[in-house]
Amino acid sequence: MHELAIAKNIKDIVDEEIKRHEEIKKVERIKLVIGSLHAVVPEALRFNFKLLCNDTALEDVVLDIKEIPVEGKCNNCEKSFIMESHLYICPFCGSMKVSINGGDEFFIESIIGEE
Repeated sequence: MHELAIAKNIKDIVDEEIKRHEEIKKVERIKLVIGSLHAVVPEALRFNFKLLCNDTALEDVVLDIKEIPVEGKCNNCEKSFIMESHLYICPFCGSMKVSINGGDEFFIESIIGEE
């Protein structure tokens, strides 16, 4: 379960941002963008983040997670598609010559709080 390590990294990043920006008095929401290739279970990430932030200034923070699907493009027929499974096969022509064009994103989009 890698969600615990991810939650710790998010907490560490937000803690550093709070130190850098003294005008932030309270963080209310953290917006994350996570591609499906990372195989993160949103509820497990939220649970672990809440566990790590218990009795801290981040205790009541809401993790807002936007999941990005894996987007593939066939190198044979050149059609783009959303990959519904982990099979790298073009649903249009059956080719296995598929490139990944999205779904590997992973970043904090914003930290929302009170000044």
